Amino acid sequence: MHFERTLRTGIITEPTAAHLNFYLRMIAACNGLGPIAYADATGASFAQACLELPDMEVYDSPRRMLDEFRPDFVIVLLEAVHGPIWIDAALRANCHVLSEKHPASDIGKYMPLVAEAEARKRHLVLAFTNRSHPAVQKACSLLASGNMGPLYAADLIIIADQNRLHDPNYQHSWRADRSRAGGGILMALGIHHIDLLLWLTGASVTNVFAITGNVGGAPVDIEDAAIACLRLSNGATATLHAGFYLDESYQSQLTLWMSNGWLKLNFIEETQLTWYSTQSAGIQTWTADSGVAGEEAALFFQEIIDSIRFGGEPVMTPGYTLHVLDTVFAIYTSARDGRSVLPGFGNSSMLRTSERICAGRAKNEHGTSGLR
Repeated sequence: MHFERTLRTGIITEPTAAHLNFYLRMIAACNGLGPIAYADATGASFAQACLELPDMEVYDSPRRMLDEFRPDFVIVLLEAVHGPIWIDAALRANCHVLSEKHPASDIGKYMPLVAEAEARKRHLVLAFTNRSHPAVQKACSLLASGNMGPLYAADLIIIADQNRLHDPNYQHSWRADRSRAGGGILMALGIHHIDLLLWLTGASVTNVFAITGNVGGAPVDIEDAAIACLRLSNGATATLHAGFYLDESYQSQLTLWMSNGWLKLNFIEETQLTWYSTQSAGIQTWTADSGVAGEEAALFFQEIIDSIRFGGEPVMTPGYTLHVLDTVFAIYTSARDGRSVLPGFGNSSMLRTSERICAGRAKNEHGTSGLR
């Protein structure tokens, strides 16, 4: 029998944080957290947060919460520009940290956080929740067999609506300001597909060449279109196309071509996974049970929580998070300068991706089914 440790958990946020209500619902669905303290310097989100987490303590000072409540685990849900100061404060308070997927608006502000987490042996995890999508988990198990062979090439597509960029509320928000958000479609959505590519294949990015722009003409200081060519560590190539083009909904897919077959994830259509292998007969398809749809974030959070509670391996290393974020900023640099760019940590020993992070990792023996 295992000691059922719970984590003293702090949440540092603000009313403008992306997807705040959604993340609070997902946090409330997880086991192993408690007691919980909630810090919002403005106090403006207290009422809505108490609806999801009625037993939490509230603080109008994140610093005082860290000093007095002394959490084991801190969840940072902030504008990207505000992330580094509070991630750093949480790490220096010896806390494990989960941050929204855009932890900083400047890669230079994020690098010291990785060094701090490594030095203190703390988990520093970004909310790459698409990893827990059922079709992604199925793809992971297929790749784990090794029957598909080495990767030759990949194609990543994520397209969302253009309408948001013409909404005055969005135009005046931090999401439309590069200095506060770090970027546009790549930071908002493309980063998830970059993570999936690297996590599923165990590769890292060694070189990028990219074009970005504002093709829709909305008065925003972010890109609404991005196309990048990526060279991967095993010599494979990948293309990424991200854009705000549609009037509504999304188009979202990832295709891998390997020496013994191919695999295609489609997150919008009914058939979510299609693959072909020379080791089996014909093209095969797979669709998730509709009963588990929408639980990806809670499942991902639960895996993080359990890895800390039971002393397991981190869901991702701090160096890995740096590499994904650095790849995004390398795309921006390439587009700005019109040249090929090597991500700064492309060959760093901090990455530890050669072990095939997805295919090689064993599931936590406690599972990820501990949702409330």
